[in-house]
Amino acid sequence: MSMMARFVAISADQLAAIKDAPERVGSVFALDAGRPFEDPAHVRERLRFQTPRLVADMLRRLPPEVREHTRRQLGLNEELRPGPGSNSALLLQLAQHEAARQRAVPPPGADGHSVSLEKAWHGLHYLLCGALEPAPGPFGQAVFGGTQIGKDQGYGPARYFQPAQVAEIAAALGTPGLAKTLRARFDAAAMTRLGVYPGTWDAAEDRDWLITAFRELRDFYIAARKAGQAVVTVIE
Repeated sequence: MSMMARFVAISADQLAAIKDAPERVGSVFALDAGRPFEDPAHVRERLRFQTPRLVADMLRRLPPEVREHTRRQLGLNEELRPGPGSNSALLLQLAQHEAARQRAVPPPGADGHSVSLEKAWHGLHYLLCGALEPAPGPFGQAVFGGTQIGKDQGYGPARYFQPAQVAEIAAALGTPGLAKTLRARFDAAAMTRLGVYPGTWDAAEDRDWLITAFRELRDFYIAARKAGQAVVTVIE
């Protein structure tokens, strides 16, 4: 399964409530995240119930040939319903991403505004700080840092940043000329050798992919700073 990073901006009051009840942090990233303190078990159950419809919605957007090939790979019948050989865990993951796509995306600065770096998170972290693991300072914390909270969400617990930390990271990511600096640091051969996720890097397309991810994350943090928000993030 892929490892993807998501970041959600929430109010300082919402963060305080999550810190009082860490078991609720998963609902920030789940279906219907506009209700961030709903029982996570109820959220997961609703997602499982909606999985067939959500996966079918996803497949219907694909070209016919691609849709048919994907349908067979997923073990779905001709009505796009799960069959005996379907992978329920994979279908649930696809349903979650389709649900996130279908939700109305809150505007920058609104509670619940989020950004996903997909699989670009580790490469961007490496470009920012030159390390494979979290490192001190705003560049080493922006992607892969923060204070852990709650249970394992798949690839470790969620992590959070207080509004003051968000402001510090936003200021660092807003450094003039930083995108050009990161572009110059990109070394596909070295990143492949070091095992920077997802593992194999191309000198042209992947560099542009990471710079796009950087700009999305920079703009996200800047919007959260302007709104005085906290940030919660997870690798899933």
